[in-house]
Amino acid sequence: MKRFFIIMMIFTLPLTAQVFEVEKVRGDVRVLGASEEAWKPVKPGMELKGTDLIATGENSSVYLKSGGSGFVLEDNSALGINNIKKMTLNELLLALAADEIKNIRPAKSGGKTRNTAVYGEKIDNRKLETHINDSVLLGIKKLNGAKQLVKNGYKESAILLAKETYRKYPATRERISDRLFFVEMMIEMNLLNEAAEEINDIAKYKIDSVNLNRLEKISRLLKEKMADVSQ
Repeated sequence: MKRFFIIMMIFTLPLTAQVFEVEKVRGDVRVLGASEEAWKPVKPGMELKGTDLIATGENSSVYLKSGGSGFVLEDNSALGINNIKKMTLNELLLALAADEIKNIRPAKSGGKTRNTAVYGEKIDNRKLETHINDSVLLGIKKLNGAKQLVKNGYKESAILLAKETYRKYPATRERISDRLFFVEMMIEMNLLNEAAEEINDIAKYKIDSVNLNRLEKISRLLKEKMADVSQ
C-alpha cells in the first residue's frame, strides 16, 4: 500500500516537455529518438525533445539552448534531454523511491554485458558508434553525463540519473570513483540515508587502495553528520 502511494505521488509530479535547440557542435555528436533505431548526427539548428538521447565522442561537445538557459555536454558523455531539468529535493526523494521499486525486479540479463575490459576509470578512445552500441560503454557515458549535470547546476537530476544508470547498466556499479563522487554529493545535500545505502553497496565490490582510503574518509564524515542529526 505504501509503495502504491509513493508511485501515485510521483505520477502527480509536474512534467515539462522541454525542447532544446542545438547551437554549436564540435566533433562527433549523435542523437537517438525515442521511436528510432538508428543514431543520426547532431547538427546546428536541430531541435531536441525530451525523449531524445544524445551522445558525444572523443574531443566532441554540443551546446544546447532553451529559452535563456544553455547546457554544454562535453566529450565521452551521453544524456537524455529529459534529464536536463530542475528538481526539488522532495521530487528527488520521490523519484529515488520509484527507482528503488524498479530495482526490486532486476533485468533478466543478470548484469551480464558484452565487454568487461572497460570497468576502469577511463573510457577508451574507440569510435563513438562503438560506444553507443555497447551497453557497458553507453552506461559509462551516461555517468559522465550525470557529472556534467552537476557542473551545470542540476544536482538533483544528476543523482537520479546516476542511480538509474546503476540499475539499467549494472556493470557501472563497479566504477567506484564515480560512485563515491555521487555519494559525496548526497552527503553535501544531506541525503544521509541514501548515502549510507550507497556506501553499503559499494563495499561489496573490489576497491583499490586509493578509493578505499577515500571511502573510509567519506564514511567517517557520514557518521559524524548522522550523529549530529540524531542529537
